[in-house]
Amino acid sequence: MSRRRNQRGGQGRRNQDGDGQRERQPSSTTAARRRAAQRPNRTPWIIGGVIGAVAVALLVVIAVQDATRERPGIAVQDIGNLHIRAIDEEHRPYTSSPPTSGPHVGGIAPPSIYTEQVPNEIQVHNLEDGFVIVQYDCPDGCDALVAQLEGIVVPRLGGADSRVFMGPYTPILDPETGASRRIALTAWGRIDTLNDIDEERIVAFIDTYEGIDHHIR
Repeated sequence: MSRRRNQRGGQGRRNQDGDGQRERQPSSTTAARRRAAQRPNRTPWIIGGVIGAVAVALLVVIAVQDATRERPGIAVQDIGNLHIRAIDEEHRPYTSSPPTSGPHVGGIAPPSIYTEQVPNEIQVHNLEDGFVIVQYDCPDGCDALVAQLEGIVVPRLGGADSRVFMGPYTPILDPETGASRRIALTAWGRIDTLNDIDEERIVAFIDTYEGIDHHIR
């Protein structure tokens, strides 16, 4: 009898111990929550990746638009920026009139309104330094046209960063047809020629190219 009681008592204790162990085991829901809490939170990385991809796409779109946007003037062959010692030193011919690149001396013409033609070899150095040059060719005189050009250029001469000058030039030639023109706008590698004042066109040319340095680094 006593032996049976002991066996039953032992089984009871084992059952109690087993029940206790089962009670101490976490439920499947709790375990799942713990596993989820232990996993790294990848949401910020995903959001960051999406934002980064969108930013890159926008930059690509802007670059393509900038590359394909029509720029003022006509492109002229870049013939380099060889430095020469003097204006009268022999050098290769320029590819436009007025020139837009090529051999030039060390000095530049300060921003101003000139009444005499600035030598090509100085003009080109100005262009290399980011100047835009506004010039006119009026064999029979064109006081009204000159006054209008001055009205556009003079307000741009006062600033410390001014990179524009104006003066007479002969001959001004259309880069495509070779025909004579009365007005020329030049920047490094770009030219626009007109016969009459087009203020919007002139201002757009100056705004686009003034201040762009073209020294080879």
